[in-house]
Amino acid sequence: MGVIVQTILALKDRYDYVLRTAKDINTVNLETDLEKLVFKSFEALRPLRSEYKVVGDLKDSNGKVYEQIGIGEFIRQKSTHETYGSNFRPDSEWSRKRFMSLMRSHGHLVTPHVRTSIQEDFGRLVQITNDLKFYDELTVSLEVDPPITVHRHNCNKYTTIPVLELDDKKVEKLFLKTSDSEKVVYNKVKENESGCWPSLLDVSYEANIPVVEDLIDYLVKIYKMAGELVDVTKRHNEPLTTEMDTLASAYKVSKCLT
Repeated sequence: MGVIVQTILALKDRYDYVLRTAKDINTVNLETDLEKLVFKSFEALRPLRSEYKVVGDLKDSNGKVYEQIGIGEFIRQKSTHETYGSNFRPDSEWSRKRFMSLMRSHGHLVTPHVRTSIQEDFGRLVQITNDLKFYDELTVSLEVDPPITVHRHNCNKYTTIPVLELDDKKVEKLFLKTSDSEKVVYNKVKENESGCWPSLLDVSYEANIPVVEDLIDYLVKIYKMAGELVDVTKRHNEPLTTEMDTLASAYKVSKCLT
């Protein structure tokens, strides 16, 4: 068995933990999943009413109406000069975010105007949407003490004959953002400071295994720290999203049977 294979096997359990956690804590993906669930839950109650009706105004800081909320088969957002406006679309990130924001701020205005038979459930979905916590970007940092010198390999293609080179760099601190959770920054400095510049470690890129090997224990620690922070929001949202999904599923099943 070669040295490289031995190294990979020695790292496997800890490296698998890092890769698995990196996927689980990505707050961009978690927020996207949350937005999709909210949208599809409200969509399950379609049609909301038989006739189109404008039910609320959106006003700017001066109190001037710039857009309106209308409902018919589903919720629409329109400018004051439009008759019906546009539907929200689940495949559009902007549309999903706007829909969720609108239900949090104006959902209570919509509830009295939907079909009587769905008013209670619609109102509950509005309440749940308001109770949900966003998956905001979190930044975690960890001191590397004592500092560790990592060994990055680089294929220098600019020599007469391409050669494999080693680039040594001292690591004193790690930084992890949950919005881009497969990447760890080390040796972060301000632009006007002297010293080494920030380096980016993509833990999912196999070529970075030599650096992962040097930092593996600290990588496990920083991903554990980030995971614990993200889990706070997950634990808060889980019973709410379960209730939301259960409520919507009843309507989906009913439609399948009719």
